[in-house]
Amino acid sequence: AHHHNYQAHQKAKKVNVIMNEKFKKFDNNILVYTLQNHNKIKDKILAYIESAEKFSIHKENYDVTATDYMLKTHPMDREYYKLIKNETTFFEDVRELYRVADIQVSNMWYQQYYENDKHGWHYHNMANLLAVYLVEMTNNEGLTEFYDLYDNKRIDVQAKEGDIILFNSLTPHRSPELKSKNRKTAISINMNIF
Repeated sequence: AHHHNYQAHQKAKKVNVIMNEKFKKFDNNILVYTLQNHNKIKDKILAYIESAEKFSIHKENYDVTATDYMLKTHPMDREYYKLIKNETTFFEDVRELYRVADIQVSNMWYQQYYENDKHGWHYHNMANLLAVYLVEMTNNEGLTEFYDLYDNKRIDVQAKEGDIILFNSLTPHRSPELKSKNRKTAISINMNIF
């Protein structure tokens, strides 16, 4: 029995290593996941966005040139959901990380930021887990920023194009003003873990 326990322990340790290889932890509330197949789906996602209906938002502290946030279509009917679901293991890896059988995607939308666009500090509603997929981002310009309310400080998160930042929905975050001519495209994913 002792030997068996040791093996089980070794096996458990191995699982952690695999987890850590997929998710890099920056804070208890923030993980970064590198999407395999990003290069395979990036152009398809951008082409879909280009052809689909788009809106712009201009409010105080919130300027986005193009988004489909207002569309009434079901997020799962959108091409980028299908691509992430069918061409990557992201959703399975998240399920495995949180040890649940299923995850509900409650909403999903893209935002395209052009020079001077920004989205101030905010939360998302109707979700307990959020993800931001950095579809298009040059030199980390406009990288999503996070705030630790408990320690009253910014959380330094390193992520690059092709990464998905996974975070607790009570983590304030923002897209700082884009100071460059390079467009940034991000897909927000609202999830509920039951």
